[in-house]
Amino acid sequence: MLGKLGIPYGKGWLPTLKLYMNVLWNRLIAKPLKLRTNWKNFPWDIRQEIFWWKYLQAWADVDARTWAVNPEPPFPFKDLISPSSIGLDIGAHRGFWSLAHARHVSYPGKVFLLEPDPLNYFHLVRNLQANDLSAHYPLPFGAWREPQWLTLVPDEEGLSFMHKIENTPGQTFCISVDELVRCLRLSQLDWIKIDAEGAELAILEGATQVLRSLRPTVWMEVSSDHSSLIDFILRMDYTLKARHTFSGNLEYWWIEPRKIPEES
Repeated sequence: MLGKLGIPYGKGWLPTLKLYMNVLWNRLIAKPLKLRTNWKNFPWDIRQEIFWWKYLQAWADVDARTWAVNPEPPFPFKDLISPSSIGLDIGAHRGFWSLAHARHVSYPGKVFLLEPDPLNYFHLVRNLQANDLSAHYPLPFGAWREPQWLTLVPDEEGLSFMHKIENTPGQTFCISVDELVRCLRLSQLDWIKIDAEGAELAILEGATQVLRSLRPTVWMEVSSDHSSLIDFILRMDYTLKARHTFSGNLEYWWIEPRKIPEES
């Protein structure tokens, strides 16, 4: 009943009760009195609970950033992600984007998800398991222009769940898209989604062979130098089909091959 009404609920009456007790406490008491409490862990700690959320139409934990309807650009994700398509989700975080589109992928389709942050990776695996997503394969590393060990740091706003790769030696392994596709022996790659906090150009430069041969569609969040990205896209014979401004200098880009290479 709650699901049909679009109301979040847990896997049982007790988690559901805890959820609404926390939300009511936060809205009716904590906020008016300006108390420094968090609805996720007071008066009950529900951070390890799994809930159903209509926007995703999937089970997810409350730390997966699924409790606010994050707007997506008006791109045709569901039209281009078919059950048989093979995709690459770079910067999978805790599975927000993957869960939103997971119902469009099933065997023989595959999605490979890259997430370098250990805590985010833990929640990503947990959410994939909770949703029985057998066509999704999480990989615990980042992406860069070439395989190397780099540094993973929190974003400039200090949000603990968001990190970015810095081009300095560190303890986070990163792989290039070209090398990943070679290791996985993929002869098909239909789409790539990139959300990498400013590493877009480095990731695309590590995917030149894939972009030239397999010609995937690319959706990406862009916060880096736009002119350098445009130059690279044109060199790869791609076109910027659509762009959507999210906030400030943050944009979403949809790029596609300008033409299909002729078969030899």
